[in-house]
Amino acid sequence: MLEIQKMNDSFAISHHAQARMNQRSFSEDDIQAILNYGTWLDDCSVLLTRKDVHRATEELRITVKHLERQKSKNSETPIKQHQKTIHDLERLRNSKAVVSGNMLVTCYHCNDNHIKRALRRMH
Repeated sequence: MLEIQKMNDSFAISHHAQARMNQRSFSEDDIQAILNYGTWLDDCSVLLTRKDVHRATEELRITVKHLERQKSKNSETPIKQHQKTIHDLERLRNSKAVVSGNMLVTCYHCNDNHIKRALRRMH
């Protein structure tokens, strides 16, 4: 069983979830991002919405601009790391992770209808 961290919580990855991650090109870092930045719809599912991505990347973009203004060689590595994080979050937009207790059950990319239905149920 693999483990990923969500802030202070630890999540194990089920065999089914590992198979789905492989099929759908999700890495453990991708799941970590969904769990950390996404919106919890209920006790067992997290959706990384367009607004979540915008909120998370906005701060990173400001940091990148600030580092680019400084233009030191030491700031190039953090700039690339922030740009990669921004790219990854944009790629993960509309992704959902389902957990049960401290176990990742599955993960998938949602279509627009699924997102609307899930967000409607939340309110």
